[in-house]
Amino acid sequence: MSTSEQTSPMTKPKHYNLEILLFSSIRILVHAMMRMVYPFLAVFGRGLGVDLTTISLAVTIRNFAAILVPFITSIFDKRSRRSGMLTGMGLFVLGCAVITFWPTFIVFILALSLTFIGMHVFVASMQAYQSDTIPLPIRGQAIVITSTGWALSFVVAVPLIGFLIGRFGWLSPFPVMGVFGVISIFCLLWLVPRGKKAITDQAEKVQHGILQVFTSSTAIAGVLMILFFCAAHEIVNLVFGVWMEDNYGLSINALGVASTVIGLAELLSVAAVSWLIAKLGAKRAVAIGLLFSAITAIAIPWLGSFGLWGAELGLFLFNLSFQIPFIAYAPLLTEVLPFARASLLGATLASVGVGRMLGALAAPYLFVWGFQFNALAAMVLFLISLFTLSKVKTYQEQAINPI
Repeated sequence: MSTSEQTSPMTKPKHYNLEILLFSSIRILVHAMMRMVYPFLAVFGRGLGVDLTTISLAVTIRNFAAILVPFITSIFDKRSRRSGMLTGMGLFVLGCAVITFWPTFIVFILALSLTFIGMHVFVASMQAYQSDTIPLPIRGQAIVITSTGWALSFVVAVPLIGFLIGRFGWLSPFPVMGVFGVISIFCLLWLVPRGKKAITDQAEKVQHGILQVFTSSTAIAGVLMILFFCAAHEIVNLVFGVWMEDNYGLSINALGVASTVIGLAELLSVAAVSWLIAKLGAKRAVAIGLLFSAITAIAIPWLGSFGLWGAELGLFLFNLSFQIPFIAYAPLLTEVLPFARASLLGATLASVGVGRMLGALAAPYLFVWGFQFNALAAMVLFLISLFTLSKVKTYQEQAINPI
């Protein structure tokens, strides 16, 4: 592929370190918007005057909106990755703006959906840009490093959001994050080169990216794997804040602080993924993470019976385990369809959204029977995801042994 966004096989991009810092910082912002709804779900519901089932529906609709992501990101397989990143951040800022000016339940759903789509478009375009410009020997490491933004969004941003909500009300995070979104757009314009389209009309006769994804059995397996493990995580994640508030009587600020244990687990998982990928490869790292996720999911209710510390420990282990496949899948799947990276990454991020949607639909109904049913359902879905992983092959493996 001939593109000005690419470098020679062993040369880092000109502003490699600054790009890593910027991408990680933006990921803190966009992921914080997505993740703040979980610990503060009941708070947003009270602010909007709706019950748990209704506010959960807003999250479900938001997650379903991610189905649009692969159709948007496939555009940026034929244009520059920079355009994709800017489009994603533009949608994010728009979502923050509409709820700031029209704070109603319907607009809340729209705001969550716009920021969610924007987050996924940005991340898919960013990871495709990294795959295009960073040499293969250090590409996985670079993608993993920027994934610290996901973890730091819980360690740093969610407690700050809890402070904002406790001091200024449920609406306060949206205008603040919108301002940071505008700043991010200017930083991207300044730092990331314009680049040319990522797919060119070469001898490979590359198909339209989205068509490649849905005609590849190994790509479909990768998409389904992610759908199952994200549904599993959401079944627990959606109600853990309500479960802890009910069981241990935590306040808004305490919920925000308690959530930092999840972020700390995710930060530790970044180091674990880097080591596992280096020693065992991305596919085995994903497999190990899925197996331990299944085990820790079923253990959370039992650990919670020992008190708040047990619940925190369970959530720590659960999220530590889950983050291993959640981080390691991107380095694995960037080598499944190298000529349609943004399309495949967009499809996987849509799969994240659909999986979370299905999990969000099921979680409140399972929770009525008891949190242990959420944990059991999560365990089963993690094991199904582990099975689908066995069907995923890289581009090189497909050439040697086609599916």
